[in-house]
Amino acid sequence: MNGDRPVYRETAYRGEERMTSRDDRMEAGDRQAADGAQPSALADDVAAFLALLGRLWRARFAMFFAILVALALAIGLAQIMDKKYMVIMRLIPSQTSEVVLGPQANSAAIGGILSLGRSQDVRPSPFMRFNETLYSQAVAERMIELDPGIMPVIFEGQWDAETGTWKQPDGPLSGVGRTIKAALGRDEWRAPDARLLRKFIMNEVVFAESGRMGVYDMSFEFQDPDFARHFMRLLFTSADNIVRESDIRWTRAMEQFIAERLEEVTQIDQRAELQRLRGQNERMLILASVDEPYSAMLFDGPVVSADPTSPNVPKMFVYIAAFLVGVTMVIALLRKPREVREARRRRR
Repeated sequence: MNGDRPVYRETAYRGEERMTSRDDRMEAGDRQAADGAQPSALADDVAAFLALLGRLWRARFAMFFAILVALALAIGLAQIMDKKYMVIMRLIPSQTSEVVLGPQANSAAIGGILSLGRSQDVRPSPFMRFNETLYSQAVAERMIELDPGIMPVIFEGQWDAETGTWKQPDGPLSGVGRTIKAALGRDEWRAPDARLLRKFIMNEVVFAESGRMGVYDMSFEFQDPDFARHFMRLLFTSADNIVRESDIRWTRAMEQFIAERLEEVTQIDQRAELQRLRGQNERMLILASVDEPYSAMLFDGPVVSADPTSPNVPKMFVYIAAFLVGVTMVIALLRKPREVREARRRRR
């Protein structure tokens, strides 16, 4: 019996020690809960974040290799792709409306017409209509009428120089495109026309405000810089002439309307208003008949860039590198750590 007492005392002491340490932990947990802290959740989040960083750090050589591959691909694609040159025309709005009507006379003229019993819509300025006309079907038709030779240059892949006729494009990509169009119920192939030229202008010609106040840039990229310069001049002339012709028709219709109203109106103030409108209308007709740019004035250009602007190697490199590095990071994060793989291998 006496030999068992030390064992009993030691066991009791250890149990008491465990109870004391457990109580201390519970008291510490209560204090942390009272303080609103959650050390276990925060520690888990920090550990998970550090584990992700560790996986990315272990894949650093793979990401560096992906960047080198992206650089090589960007340089290689730049050698294969066609080089394009940028042509820019800088335009400023014409002063036609202000010269003819004055800054506030446009609304006054419209008000005078409305007071005479005929409703007229407020016409946008010639420059605004020039901007809209650039991308119209009428401009495409006018350009083909003035120079049919632009079509074989733009749609070179569908032009047979030997026979001088259009041909359906050949090749595997063209076959895939025809199959997809047939599945979607799209129209069959047709020779390039004004509809396709309009689509080309909408995709390739950019009209935007320049950095300078009141100056606008019309830009276009193409393989042949001389053709690009000719194309821009033809586009500008066609759009400007369409706006000019529209205003000439409008002023002549207004002249006929004013003449009819002068025969009917007898009040002095109304006749004076009609005479004033007739004078403005005649000045507008004179300006529209002058053989100079009507809706927009050429500020500079067309100017061709000295070096090719496309393909842009730095931009291609950034896009390709971002894609390859992103794929590498995803693979590194989804791949199980080496310790987990070795543990699974040992279990097998």
